[in-house]
Amino acid sequence: MLRMGPPCLGCTHWHGSKGNWVWTCDAYPAGIPEEIRYWEVDHRKPYKGDNGVLYEPRDQPHKKRADRIWDALDRK
Repeated sequence: MLRMGPPCLGCTHWHGSKGNWVWTCDAYPAGIPEEIRYWEVDHRKPYKGDNGVLYEPRDQPHKKRADRIWDALDRK
């Protein structure tokens, strides 16, 4: 489920879109997995294929937002 836009938009590693909804970043130069884009995976923690590059918020508002959403999902 999409929650207020993908976490990728607030990450320092995000590159943008190659078109056709293929988003890239330092962790996933060929395309960010949907499960990360749709908040199904907490990418503050390692995830398959990320080459050790994790979500890193670009500012405090994005950190607070990501923490709130992922922490809420962890409680379910």
